[in-house]
Amino acid sequence: MFHDVLGLSGSRYPKFVRVYVEGVQLLQEGLSRWAADVRSGEFPAAQESYRILDGLRGAIVNWTPSKTS
Repeated sequence: MFHDVLGLSGSRYPKFVRVYVEGVQLLQEGLSRWAADVRSGEFPAAQESYRILDGLRGAIVNWTPSKTS
């Protein structure tokens, strides 16, 4: 039912359905904005990213799994 209420079921609805928001349009707009930000390099920005502590990068890059018997 929530798919109908949020307008996620397509463009044709049964007579008894009341659509409260055009969810498909909102999703398309949001995903288009996100894709544009990713393509342009605007996302992720520094405040949306984690940094590896100095000295830890080498340990991660050179890590190999231990051999177990």
